[in-house]
Amino acid sequence: MQKETDNIYILVIIAMLGSFILVISFILLLYRSRQKLMLQREKERINELEYQKALLRSVIESQEAERTRIGRDLHDDVGNALSNLHIITERFFRSPYNASGFSDFQLSVKSIVADTIKNVRNISHNLSPEILTLNSTSEAIEDLCHTVNQSDNIQLSLQNHASQTLDQLELNSSLSVYRIIEELITNTIKHAGATAITLTFSVSPSVLTISYADNGKGLTQQPERKKGRGLYHMESRAELLNATLVFPDQQQTGFAVLIEIPI
Repeated sequence: MQKETDNIYILVIIAMLGSFILVISFILLLYRSRQKLMLQREKERINELEYQKALLRSVIESQEAERTRIGRDLHDDVGNALSNLHIITERFFRSPYNASGFSDFQLSVKSIVADTIKNVRNISHNLSPEILTLNSTSEAIEDLCHTVNQSDNIQLSLQNHASQTLDQLELNSSLSVYRIIEELITNTIKHAGATAITLTFSVSPSVLTISYADNGKGLTQQPERKKGRGLYHMESRAELLNATLVFPDQQQTGFAVLIEIPI
């Protein structure tokens, strides 16, 4: 009887030790899982911060590049035109008056002033496209595509199945969409060596989708691995729209992107 009681005690102790070990193992496993989860979240937070910094850096670089371009345009176009006007005026007033010279002076001044007005309009248009305030977003994009098609080197095919949705966007949203398309086209023309571009707008009840593709040399690396300034600039503008950029599997040739904008 005593032996049986001792055996029961031993079994109870073993069971308690086993339960204790199981509890400790479970606690350690839970602790390790929590640590892994915390490390993963911390890594995601750091990646998100790096991504936000990259976007912010892209915005700042874009602004600085825009300021530099505006300064260069003002210096090269407007500044030179005004300098030429100053030289012509000084030369005219130093020369003896004659009817023929006065007529040439008038023609030169009118030509320089007309060119200066045109250049100022172009600079103003690049800052904030006037066409977006004078026309609908669809018309502005059609005009941009028409301008591209004036070149013999590349042809752009536009399919717009979302005119009503595009034209209902607020001005800031319209400008962001316009700039994204402009950036894509510029990158294709400058870097892709493409001969054709396809631009398609479609809409569902909750998403405006912009599909862009060219037949150029494509990306040498996946977009998520190495992003150029152009992609960061587009992402910064897409973020203003709460939009996402989706890159289908990039082929050996050609580039494609889907821009999904919640509406």
